[in-house]
Amino acid sequence: MSGRGLALIVFAAAPCAAASRIITADEAKGLVLIALAPHSDGVSLVLYKVAPLSVASSDAFYGFQALRQNAPAGASANVGFFAVDRRTGDVWNAVICEEHRSPELRRQQQAVRKRIGLSDAQYKKLRSPGPMCESIPK
Repeated sequence: MSGRGLALIVFAAAPCAAASRIITADEAKGLVLIALAPHSDGVSLVLYKVAPLSVASSDAFYGFQALRQNAPAGASANVGFFAVDRRTGDVWNAVICEEHRSPELRRQQQAVRKRIGLSDAQYKKLRSPGPMCESIPK
């Protein structure tokens, strides 16, 4: 092991009242790790939990920041910011309006949705833009 790694910093607000119908912070973390996998270059991921992320829809999303541990001198440790919809498990770039998608991520999202009892029809009704998409003019 080279000692290189990624840290995933988690920003999570207090859970909603309908906790059985939302994904957990740990499930959201897992979805972010899957979204990160294509960009990790085999570098291990280490997780840290920190204060809530302040976004306009903070109660609707778990927020995350991924950091590369032991980044080379002069290189940024930041890998990216992520927002995970608490109701659907959709994973978004938390800086720009971009949804993360991959076959493996989709499989895991479907498993999480099944666990919380979210049907495909309900998912389609709940699906909404990411937190940075709301400010884009139509």
